[in-house]
Order: sequence, then structure tokens, then C-alpha cells
Amino acid sequence: MAKIYHDKFSYDLVPDTAINNFRQMNKVTSVNAGNLYVYIFEGEQYQGRCQVLNPGEKALTGNCGSVISSLRSISVEEIQKSGCAPAKYWEMPGSMYVLHFSSIYRYVS
Repeated sequence: MAKIYHDKFSYDLVPDTAINNFRQMNKVTSVNAGNLYVYIFEGEQYQGRCQVLNPGEKALTGNCGSVISSLRSISVEEIQKSGCAPAKYWEMPGSMYVLHFSSIYRYVS
């Protein structure tokens, strides 16, 4: 399973979802692609340099502004041009992503 890490805190990345910013969150420190393609952008809204992780790869990151996780390869150029996730991808800020998908928060509600 794909995972994103903010130092010691981590949560799963869900296929075909996008995190358009990590405002009000600790810095992303590493990403494990699991069985997904993961696109790590330096800036918010998928701007700046992009590091692509193929399934099975891991990376340390010091500058992560947005992320897209996908079951298939996508066009970075198209994403950066539009500033949006691909059609039919669930897109939200990092704090909302954690609330929706992290099992830690499911038990708190």
C-alpha cells in the first residue's frame, strides 16, 4: 500500500486521488509508492519540479507542495498546465485528505 510520511505520522495514499496542498500540516518527509504511480510536486496545485515514483519505489522528500497518486501513468505537463488533478480524481487539501482517509481519524469521530 502506498504511504505518505510527515516525520513519524503516516497515512495511506488512496488510488486516483490528489492532495493540492499541505498547508497547516507538518512537512512531508518521505513517500512509499506501494502499487501506485505517485507524482510529488514541489509547489502547491501541482506546480514546480515533479518527481515521479513508479510502483514499488520510495523517496525521501524535503520539498513537497502537492501529490497525485494514480493507478496508471498520467501526463505531468497536462496537470501543470491546468493546475488541477485529472478528471474523476478526488482532489482536496492535505488536512481534509487525512480526515477522509486516515484510519486514525475514523476512530476519533
